Amino acid sequence: MKRKKLSCLILVAAMLVSMIGCATPALPGEETGAVESKQESVAASAEESTEEGDESTSVDGVAEQDFNGVNLRVWVADQNPNTEFKEYFEANSGMTMDVIFADDIKLMSMIASGTAPDVWFIPGFGSGAMFAARGLLEPLDDYIAKSEVFDEDDFVDAANLFRWDGKEVGKGTLYGIPRDWSLDNQFWINKKVFEDAGIPIPDSKTTYSYDDIMEWAKKCVEYDEDGTQIRWGFGSTNDLMQLITAMLASQGLSLIDNDSGKVNVDTPEVRAAFEYWKEMYSSKAAISDISTPGDWGGNSLTVDKVGMVCCGYWFGSQLANDELAKVRLEDFELIQAPSVDPSKPSDACLTGYGVAIWKGSKNKDAAFRLMEMYLGGEWGKQLARSGRGNPGSKRFVEYMPQETEFQKQAFDANKYGMEHMITVQTCPYVTPQGLSSIFQQYFYETLYDRMTLDDAIAGMQSELEIMVQEGKEICGVE
Repeated sequence: MKRKKLSCLILVAAMLVSMIGCATPALPGEETGAVESKQESVAASAEESTEEGDESTSVDGVAEQDFNGVNLRVWVADQNPNTEFKEYFEANSGMTMDVIFADDIKLMSMIASGTAPDVWFIPGFGSGAMFAARGLLEPLDDYIAKSEVFDEDDFVDAANLFRWDGKEVGKGTLYGIPRDWSLDNQFWINKKVFEDAGIPIPDSKTTYSYDDIMEWAKKCVEYDEDGTQIRWGFGSTNDLMQLITAMLASQGLSLIDNDSGKVNVDTPEVRAAFEYWKEMYSSKAAISDISTPGDWGGNSLTVDKVGMVCCGYWFGSQLANDELAKVRLEDFELIQAPSVDPSKPSDACLTGYGVAIWKGSKNKDAAFRLMEMYLGGEWGKQLARSGRGNPGSKRFVEYMPQETEFQKQAFDANKYGMEHMITVQTCPYVTPQGLSSIFQQYFYETLYDRMTLDDAIAGMQSELEIMVQEGKEICGVE
């Protein structure tokens, strides 16, 4: 089946622009962790790394090429990005860099006109392979093979979210390099709230069941004397689609097969997952925009209004810099992700931001140079030092913060989870926004009893089958 026209491809691809998951992309300096990244110190470190006797200048171990005068356009999906890396990059590369903010409509227009940014910051989960399957990302294997900065064997498992072999996500060609990522279905708990609710503090290296999570969340709920709810048990940066995807993955299942595109919604396991989350929200154990507008639970965790949040290691940097939380960090602890069968750990990456090159870029070599400087050298170390997530390269793990007891606990729990990490299947034929939108729509219909679960399951199955088929046509897949 032939590939559809570019306009159709662009329309579907542009739906991805609204980022999902734990955080918006950021340049170094925006990280909320303790970053030591002063431009002068980084430049000094880079200068020290220059090999003696090399007549060409070198930054981060890479000899300068003739990129003088090249202007790179970088999309970071942030209206007010920090300029620190931009200044460092321009001072050491001979290039200039424009940081671009684009919403869905603007990015779609730029792709259509051939003026899209050269470098994209995108989540690997649900997006890396999806863009690749639509022919919008540049393959990186040849660049990496020639690179003096990157080593194929040094990339973490989360890099597999950016792999696509034409049939299956997680295999074949690499289309992006992870920047920072977490096991997003791990939990941060407020020990004070747990103690007040009479819940024993969980062991940070034990896998608990989803039933345990539900029990804890309900016990955390509290009302004042007037009957107004003042405390909840659960919050999450992950949307319903991600939560259900992780729940299924703990059973070795997926919503959509990533190779064949077979939709698996009309199954007992998905029904059970819907019923589980309906109970979590209808019992008011879970915080939401309805109960606390504008707060997914992170802010409430710091003021004892919620007992736990599902968001992963990266959130520790936010706690460490929150004015209310940083004076009482001993009250917070990172624990493992739950599993339907607690004998089978299921810690998983549900976002995984990385950096990729637009296929239509006229400055691909220069764009890869930016990736080397940003992810592979001194700035790669700074990203790891921020504590904002796991680095994309194994060699940078040693730079992750481990000085305080709070940092050590989070590092150890995160490390234990990585030893039991599972890879969640994603499907390149659907956009994460489309998938999430369908789940959210039907979930609220059942939550407020406007639709039976049977009707919701049937509707989702039908809509997703159509979405997958359209996606396969766009990708030129039979």
